[in-house]
Amino acid sequence: MTQGCLIRIVDDDEDMRESLSFLLESEGWKCSAYSSAREFLIEDAGSVPGCLILDIRMPEMTGLELQQEMNRRKIFLPIVFLTGHGSIDMAVSAMKSGAVEFLQKPVDHARLLGIVRDCVRRCSNGFAVLDFDIIEAKRRWETLTEKEQQVLTLIAAGLLNKEAAERLGNSVRTIENHRAAAMKRLQIKTLAQLHSLIEAVKENKNQ
Repeated sequence: MTQGCLIRIVDDDEDMRESLSFLLESEGWKCSAYSSAREFLIEDAGSVPGCLILDIRMPEMTGLELQQEMNRRKIFLPIVFLTGHGSIDMAVSAMKSGAVEFLQKPVDHARLLGIVRDCVRRCSNGFAVLDFDIIEAKRRWETLTEKEQQVLTLIAAGLLNKEAAERLGNSVRTIENHRAAAMKRLQIKTLAQLHSLIEAVKENKNQ
């Protein structure tokens, strides 16, 4: 457990805020919950390291709009987006703006806790999305099988495991296995890192 870190939760659903707060506090983290993006901006300057768990669809100011405002104010916190009805365009927009993950509700608690641990660890050490040298990105990418490259390309584009499975004609379990194996071989853990690596690979192809 990393001491001195704060997990922020911004969601207009009171039950969701209470549920996530209970989950995270039971793991020993300190939490602050906000019912709106504006409440968060008024009360939290982002000076304490940690991360932000953010609902993407909220009245007045959406999660994506809050992310943009945070970037404008130079509030750099790892963001984990939650949505009950997300879209590929939303996921891509969130990742391009620096989000760490994009999870659908109902949230898999074990997966969320793992992501939060990684966010807190990175943030406490000076959080930054991994930037890849173009040559190194190409080298790592070429260690993957063709199927693994196809899976990760779809995931980076915002597709869920189930959607990628339908697109490629595989089972969800097969997609999950390919995704896990490929991410391990690439030595990355988050979608933001995956997006960064794929962008570097594309840049290499364009040279």
